[in-house]
Amino acid sequence: MFPQVYEYVKRNEAMQSLNQEYSKLPQQTRTWHLSKNFVPGEGPLNAQIMIIGQAPGRNEDEQKRPFVGRGGMLLDQLLKKAKIKRSECYITSVVQFYPPENREPTSEEIKMCKPFLDRQIEIIKPKYVLLLGNIAAGAVLGISTVASTHGTKVEKDGTTCFVTFHPAAALRFKNIAEQMQKDLISFSELVNKQESKREEGKVKK
Repeated sequence: MFPQVYEYVKRNEAMQSLNQEYSKLPQQTRTWHLSKNFVPGEGPLNAQIMIIGQAPGRNEDEQKRPFVGRGGMLLDQLLKKAKIKRSECYITSVVQFYPPENREPTSEEIKMCKPFLDRQIEIIKPKYVLLLGNIAAGAVLGISTVASTHGTKVEKDGTTCFVTFHPAAALRFKNIAEQMQKDLISFSELVNKQESKREEGKVKK
């Protein structure tokens, strides 16, 4: 078996095991106030880019897929304009169960789900992590608000993290949608620039 194939098979086994364990969380928690429908992450397990949102919405809860509602459709449009292929990204959320009435997940709910997110990141091993909104930025980087930090990159454990708004906010406010589009274009340019440098380094060697 080729090394890349073997590595992908191992990642697939690890992710399936994680998802199976994660999906049982509602049964193992005494006070559970989220939906019991687990919404797994989606995308190639060797993706260079990992996109992390807040939590599933009602459409995601029904379809058991991330970012398929109005916010997801807007995200698709913004990614396309920034020349980022969603199909090449692994997309997930900090909390993978729908909070009723589309409320924000509580700090306790984030605390319960965070170890599973950490393990997803370990399995995917992304070079770049795109953080959508306050919850994602807070869970991964400890950033409390994206209002003053959007459009910025943070290096963490050898991974380039990039902060921007959540598409739900962009749906409500036109100026945020415009700013998010600029952020994603900057993110795309950052990825292309760093990947070009890597390729140049390989050639020189």
